[in-house]
Amino acid sequence: MQYEDGIGWHRTYWLYGSRFIGGWAGYYQAGKRAPAGRILVMEDEWVYGFGRRPQFYRWTTPIEHHLFAVSKEKPPARVEPPNGRRGGGFAVVHQWTRDLPLFARAMLLSGNTLYLAGPADNIDEVAVFKNARQFGNELAEQAEAFEGKRGGLLWIVDAETGEKRKELKLDTVPVFDGMSAAGKRLFMSMKDGSLSCYRSPLPLRPKP
Repeated sequence: MQYEDGIGWHRTYWLYGSRFIGGWAGYYQAGKRAPAGRILVMEDEWVYGFGRRPQFYRWTTPIEHHLFAVSKEKPPARVEPPNGRRGGGFAVVHQWTRDLPLFARAMLLSGNTLYLAGPADNIDEVAVFKNARQFGNELAEQAEAFEGKRGGLLWIVDAETGEKRKELKLDTVPVFDGMSAAGKRLFMSMKDGSLSCYRSPLPLRPKP
C-alpha cells in the first residue's frame, strides 16, 4: 500500500517471500525473516532493497532505513536475545548494507548497477523522537523535501559492494516506483508531472 505522496504506511512493505504475518503484533515479523523493504529490485541470485534497519522491525515510532543486498539462497540466521533475555528468533542475513542520504522512492537494477532516487533524508528520527522541539526548523525543511519542494537526489551504486559511484541533484522527486530503463537511457516520472531522461555511460546527463 502506498499513499499518493509515496511515503506509504509503516505497517506495510514489499516482501520477497511466500508468507506475511499480519496484525498489530505480527506485521513487523515478516520483514525480519525475508528480504523486505519499502521498495525492492531483484535478479536471479540477489534481492536489493531500501527498507527499515533490522532493529526497527518492531513496534516503534522512529524508523531509520538503509540500502541492502540479500542472497536468495542464504536462509535466515538464528538471532540470540541480548543479555540473556527470552525470545530471539531468525533474521535475514545481509551481504552488505549502506546508509543513504535520501529516502528512495524509485529504484532500478541494471547489470551490476543500482539507481535510487528520492528526497533528501536529513533527519535522525531517533534523536527527533527524544526531543522534537529542538528540531522544529529541520522537521519543516524535511517535510518540504518529502513534498519535492527542495529537489531530490539520484544515487548510482555498485550492486556488488554497495559503494556509491555517482550522485546527481534533481530539481524534484520521482513518483513512487517511477523509474525505468530502455535503450541505454534511464527514465524517471517526476512528481511535478515531467519525465526526465538520462543517458549512459556515466556520467549521466539529462536529455533536453
